[in-house]
Amino acid sequence: LVGVLGVGAGEAPGKLTSEYPQVVRYERGQRFSEHEDAFAWPQARQDNYQRHATLLVYLNDVNCGGETRFPHLDLAVQPRQGHALLFFPAFADGRPDERTLHSAEPAVDEKWIAQVWIGSPTAI
Repeated sequence: LVGVLGVGAGEAPGKLTSEYPQVVRYERGQRFSEHEDAFAWPQARQDNYQRHATLLVYLNDVNCGGETRFPHLDLAVQPRQGHALLFFPAFADGRPDERTLHSAEPAVDEKWIAQVWIGSPTAI
């Protein structure tokens, strides 16, 4: 994962690193199906890396649709310019938290976000 995700090489377990930030544009009607940001536990252990935090920054207002929806938490966040959403897709030990399954619902208008993941090597 070194160089691909921006993850530091040879970091000690528990030391936080950041993946490269991304800017994402959703055109009218585009969505991102339900997914987890944490890697599956076997993959995280094999790669010695797990995502522990997700930060989404909404870069524009979306007046209709475009919510970030968490079905297990019965929560939907409407994009508002300058607002941010921080959540934790894995527990401290690296196991994924399935409650953070989420989707980007279809936007009636264009939607822009910036996102970054914070992670660390797993304690193997």
